[in-house]
Amino acid sequence: MCPVGVAGARGQSTARTVTERADLRRRWLHQLAALADRPNVSVKLSGFAMPILGYNEPATREQLWQVWGPALLEIITMFGADRVMFGSNSPIDAAVATYHDLVAVVADAVVAAAGEQALPGVFAGNARAFYRLPA
Repeated sequence: MCPVGVAGARGQSTARTVTERADLRRRWLHQLAALADRPNVSVKLSGFAMPILGYNEPATREQLWQVWGPALLEIITMFGADRVMFGSNSPIDAAVATYHDLVAVVADAVVAAAGEQALPGVFAGNARAFYRLPA
C-alpha cells in the first residue's frame, strides 16, 4: 500500500508539506527495501492514483511520472523485474488518472529500469507465476 498523503496533503495532519511528503516516501521506500531483501516477496504496482494519497484533482501522465516515476524505478530495481507485476486498481484510480496513463507510467518505469524485454513479465507472466495460473 502506498502511504496516505504521499502525493499531497491529506486530512489535517498527513503530509502537509513537501518535506513531510518526501520523508514519508523515503520511509516507505526504506521499508520496501527490507521486503525486497526477502527472495520470496514480490510486489504489485497498483493503486498509485488513489484519491486518498493526496490528489486534489485529476493527474496527467506527466504529473503521475513526476510523483511516481522515481519511486517506481527504485522499486523495480530493488525487487528486480521478475518479482514485480502491474495491477489495476480500477475503478478507484479513475478519479485521478486514466487506465491508459497508469499503464504507460508503469511501462515507462519498467523499460527505464529493466528494459523492454521485462514488459511481458511485469504485465502478465509474473502474475501467472505468482498466482500459479496456467499459461
